[in-house]
Order: sequence, then C-alpha cells, then structure tokens
Amino acid sequence: MSIRNGWPAVSGAADQYDIRAALRATIAQDATGRIKTGAAATSTSLTMLVTARQDMAVDLQPSDWVLDRRGPVCLSVDGVETIHLAPAPSANSRVDTVWIMQRETQAPIGDNADGPLAGITTGVPGISPVAPALTDGQLAVADILIPSTATNTSSDGVVITQRAPYTTMQGGLLRFRSPTDLNLWTPVDGQRARLQDGTEYVGSGGVWVSQTQPAWVVCDTGNSYYKPQPGGGLQALSVCKRSGVVELMGRISVGGTVQKYSDMGAMIPVSYRPTAVTMIQCDQSQWGQLTGPSWYVRPDGHIIWGPYKPNATDATFHGIWTA
Repeated sequence: MSIRNGWPAVSGAADQYDIRAALRATIAQDATGRIKTGAAATSTSLTMLVTARQDMAVDLQPSDWVLDRRGPVCLSVDGVETIHLAPAPSANSRVDTVWIMQRETQAPIGDNADGPLAGITTGVPGISPVAPALTDGQLAVADILIPSTATNTSSDGVVITQRAPYTTMQGGLLRFRSPTDLNLWTPVDGQRARLQDGTEYVGSGGVWVSQTQPAWVVCDTGNSYYKPQPGGGLQALSVCKRSGVVELMGRISVGGTVQKYSDMGAMIPVSYRPTAVTMIQCDQSQWGQLTGPSWYVRPDGHIIWGPYKPNATDATFHGIWTA
C-alpha cells in the first residue's frame, strides 16, 4: 500500500503499523529517514537514568522513550523499575547491560511475547570485559561493570555508565553523549544538536558544523603536535576552529642551522588542516632586515619555512584558513 490508512480517522481502519507510519512525521529523522530512538531529554535522563542500590539490583528512573519497531513506538516508565542482576563473578569482572524494549509477537517481528519490558543482559567475566551484544529491539540504557568483590551495586569498583541515546520531536534540538555518537548520525540540513559538554552543531550538507567557539588546541612541549627543530624550536603553537574557519598563532625560537623550505616540525591536527597549501605570515618586527617572510601550511598538516632564511632569534606567526 502506497498510502496508508489515516490516523486518527473516522474509518478506524488504521492498524498499529499505520499509526507508527503516521508518527514518523513527529519524530526527528536523519538524512536517510532513520528515526531518532532514545529517551526524552529531561533532568533525569541527562544525569542518571540507571542508579545503584544496596543490593544486586539497579533502578531505572521514570522516563519517556521512543523505540523503533518498524516505526516509532512511544513508551513511558512512570515509576521506578527495579532490575535485578546476577551475583558478582567469582573472579575478574563483567559488564552487564540494562535495556528497554517493546515486544511484538505479530509478524514480521515475532518476539516471544507482547508488551513493554526493561531487563538486563549478563556479560561474560574477564580481565578486560566488554558489554554483551543485545538482540533486535533492545535499546541499551546503561552498562554496569561488576567486579568479583561486589556485594551490591553501590560497592567499590562498580561503575554504571549511562548509554541511553536521546530523542526529540521533528525539528527539535538533538542531544548526543559524545562526538562519536554525534558523527554516527547523518543530519538533515538545519538540524541542531548539542553534546553534553555544551558544544552545539548544525547540520549542513550532510555533516555537522560546530556553532560553538571551542577552546584553543595548544601545541606545546609534551603535546603530540610539538616537535623540536634542530638549532631552535617552537615555543608555542595553538589553533582554533569555528564553523570551519581555522586560526593559527605561534612563536618559534630560530636557530642558525634552520634552512629555508624546511619543515618547522609542527603537525596541525587533522580536523584543523587546510584544504590547499596556505600562506601564513610572521611578525616582521622579529626579523631584522628581512622583509615579507612567509611560511606555508600544507593539507597534510606540516608547516614549512618560506623562501627566506631566518636570521633572528625568534618570531611570532599567524594564519587563517578554511578547514
């Protein structure tokens, strides 16, 4: 059927899949039409949806959910739901995963029962345990690391990691726990998103573009982007990016053995690199009789000395480009 039965409608002909198809228009979707499943963003879901107890159980706090069972299913947990864990392993540790789902016995889904369910999948103990795999329809809410010494979920060494994604209505602000989660979602143009650290993004051309001024990325001694140069070295190097525009600032100590067109020894972070060879300018007041010395940043992240051999003790430099 190309056009589904309307809902609500006088005919009353709409079945559950017709209703779920109609609900798609109300839930945020990515560029491929996939709906955004997860918990509604509330003070509880943004902090601790799953909490510890004084026994081998955890509490799932009241929350509202959108699940995907061949279309959106709206589900509410209107009271604390207690979920019991297996005893701690006899050795090493394990990771258990709390999940929530809407079960459906009707084809084409074919679960073993109908109705909502919150449960837990017990992981395999090990020295470096990993979260267990979930079955189709189960949405991960939290992972619980259980050491062999645990007698309850408040014991030392028990770690509860909140995993529940967040959902929103069509056109609403999407929330993500991490940049990794954000980059797994292909946005439609104009979709807004926010990470838990407050960084905000907007979808443009199928990618996320930052709308928040981030902190400077400082490249200095001990930083992986810093490397000393024979006869001299970088004293400071920092880059900042906003909405794809990168600004670079730095200061370098110049030694007599440095040759023109040599590598300055600094590596610009991948997401900050220019799309083409870009000139940067040094502070000429540091260069004595030289005029107009300039350097270059390559798309591979290397900073290259320009056509002038430096003859001063140090210099500052500055550049700006599109990443």
